[in-house]
Amino acid sequence: MAEPVSNINDAGSPLSSGDDRPKAAGEAPQPPVLPGMPTDTEHQLPQADRRSGLQSAAERVGGAMGSAVGSMRRGRLRVVSGPGTSAGGGLGDTAQNARERISDIADTAGEKFSDWKETAQDKVDMMRHRAGRTMSSLARTTRHRVYDARIRARHLSSEYPVQTILGFGALAFIVGFTLRIWRSNGD
Repeated sequence: MAEPVSNINDAGSPLSSGDDRPKAAGEAPQPPVLPGMPTDTEHQLPQADRRSGLQSAAERVGGAMGSAVGSMRRGRLRVVSGPGTSAGGGLGDTAQNARERISDIADTAGEKFSDWKETAQDKVDMMRHRAGRTMSSLARTTRHRVYDARIRARHLSSEYPVQTILGFGALAFIVGFTLRIWRSNGD
């Protein structure tokens, strides 16, 4: 199989490391140095100084974290145990303040909920009243139209009896014919 063609390791390539010395058998290959990037040895502390600096920084961070965890555990114990106990200490007042604050929040939430409930109930009552008025108006209008239609039908049947009978016959014929066509197309 042929090797891929690449200019990364070419001597004149901008991505070439410039280090063309042969590698030792156990030495790991180094990535190429990019233009403008510092070499490995330019900005590093000597090995001994770097290790002690990192180690002391790690010790400081670990100590701070341990202190914070210990403080949180002691604070939780004081809050849970409550005021007046041997573990209560200074956080008993804080726990009492927290209880009072929670009670105040619950009271405020209850008041807001009751205000919201009253507002919602008022809106529902107003909508129910409007719907009732609309239904009453619609029923009254329908009753008037039915009454007028009856009066008109009575007048037409008394004034034009033959034409009324023929009109109903024609209407019945059209409805029957339409139903027959509809049923025959449905099969």
